[in-house]
Amino acid sequence: PDQTGQLRVRKGTLVNVSHRAAHGWVYAATVKHGEQASDPPSEGWVPHAVAKRVSLCRVAAEWPEEGAGTLGLLKGDLIAVSKEAERGWVYGERISPKRPDSPVDGWLPKKVLEYILV
Repeated sequence: PDQTGQLRVRKGTLVNVSHRAAHGWVYAATVKHGEQASDPPSEGWVPHAVAKRVSLCRVAAEWPEEGAGTLGLLKGDLIAVSKEAERGWVYGERISPKRPDSPVDGWLPKKVLEYILV
């Protein structure tokens, strides 16, 4: 950030937006999860252009990867859903836990998710 009150974020940082300003910025606080849950949240202004609206979900039932473009899931995984398609499928990104040998994002069935934040 180049000014006081701005929040430094990186790709993949989860934030909860509390205010949208007419000047193209949003006021947000970081959402802590997993190992970071005990850290205090940070807050400040972020350019609206770098924020993507997602729904935060927890996986309620395991689901195996079904080929290229799909995301295999284990019960308890935390998923950020960014798109919904017809026939009960959603596109999401695994937020935690990180699995270096597995895809980070892909299509998955909506029926295995519990929505935490919409």
